[in-house]
Amino acid sequence: MRLYLARHGETENNNKKIIQGQADTKLNEVGRQQAKNLAKVLKDRKIEKIYSSDLSRARETAEIINKELKVDIILTKKLRELDMGNWEGKSFVELQKIPNFKKWVTAPTTFDEVRGGETLLELKNRITDFLSEIKNEKEENILVVSHGIALTTFILSILDSSMDNIWRLRVNNASLSIIKYLEPFDTWVVEKFNDFNHNIEYFERDVYNF
Repeated sequence: MRLYLARHGETENNNKKIIQGQADTKLNEVGRQQAKNLAKVLKDRKIEKIYSSDLSRARETAEIINKELKVDIILTKKLRELDMGNWEGKSFVELQKIPNFKKWVTAPTTFDEVRGGETLLELKNRITDFLSEIKNEKEENILVVSHGIALTTFILSILDSSMDNIWRLRVNNASLSIIKYLEPFDTWVVEKFNDFNHNIEYFERDVYNF
């Protein structure tokens, strides 16, 4: 089985570097075009099903892609972004003024309590639960549409890496990563990470995963 991991397209909050978390923001025009470009890459990959976060920006990305794929879309809260607590709605500039923000960036699992919301370890648990469930699906190729921090968590979980490394990986809007489940070894491997060639003209627009 292969999972094609796609981040949602750009939103105005992405463009303005405002924390979204589980706020239900929508795609902007750039984000819709990014999703269309990604759809062209995926149309010949024999995708049989789509799982998507139920948040609007992910759902709309999945729906745009599905105009090419024409398969079932299953919405799930398990693929939502990290709940950023009382930091949601704040700009990156505002966050830099918070005393423990830089500590959280360098040691996020240690200082997770400063923002409230969901902890990174709680996020990791729901992503690993999703991986454990989906490996039993009969389909060979499944698209997963989710969010920056959530998708980074897929990779860190597979690599058995600490969630303190969450900011050492970048996941661009409407990028594509691929992981494969090796049933004989009961393990996942990373085949591709953050492929953005189909949206290369937008590469510098998005810096942050959240």
